[in-house]
Amino acid sequence: MFAYVKAVSKMHKIACPKFTKWLRCVKFRIVGANNGAGLLIFIVICDIMKIIMAETRPLTKKLTIKTIWNTFKPKGSGKISMEIINKSDKNLLAEYEEFASTSRYGNFMQSINWPKVKDNWGWDAVISRDKDGKIRGTCLCIIKKIPFFGCTFLYAPHGPCCDPADKETVADLFEGVKVLAKKHKAYQFMWDPCFEEKETELTQMYRDMGFTHIDDAPELSTIQARNNYMLRNIEGKTPDEVMATFKSDWRNRIRKAGRKKA
Repeated sequence: MFAYVKAVSKMHKIACPKFTKWLRCVKFRIVGANNGAGLLIFIVICDIMKIIMAETRPLTKKLTIKTIWNTFKPKGSGKISMEIINKSDKNLLAEYEEFASTSRYGNFMQSINWPKVKDNWGWDAVISRDKDGKIRGTCLCIIKKIPFFGCTFLYAPHGPCCDPADKETVADLFEGVKVLAKKHKAYQFMWDPCFEEKETELTQMYRDMGFTHIDDAPELSTIQARNNYMLRNIEGKTPDEVMATFKSDWRNRIRKAGRKKA
């Protein structure tokens, strides 16, 4: 178990130097302790580490700690058009939600209503605009505070909300995520854009941005399921028209879930 704690402290060396120093100090004291109190502290530290590791299992797309903190300032001479969402601006919130809910690349977990379900997480979001000022991409991040250590874990479920092959927009949103990482003292950021694993060119594009892709990751080893069912050819149809294409039993189950507020 000592080796486990040591490995975790090394993992946090880049993101949280103060935390690493504190952890190593506790580790040293634990090793030298010969009483019950020292053993109790050791057990508590191990439990905390298990919580952290449970929150940071490898995903399909993962940003290394070093990339977040060492590349905070935007690189290159290109104009950065991203903006951090202003939660007090109702018009901006409505504009964001309109885009996220109607984009062909949207997902309900990129809606600003999704954090209401994750009530023990915070949230923040980034918007990218085109040259005409219209939204071309968004990225909602839910934020998990790590107890005692003053840092957070950022996760954009099925984000970003844009064409995953649009390198300019993805890079612009990523610049905004770096700002959020600094703002919320994040030690790690993860997202899982929706594209097929066989699209190796896209995978390489994200790798070139500093992300890590886990090839053929076992099912249930990532936060989101690797295999997702998606309805095709429903663009332009109303919810009722889509519902009419389902079998009667499916329609009954869906309506029953709504009545039970599932």
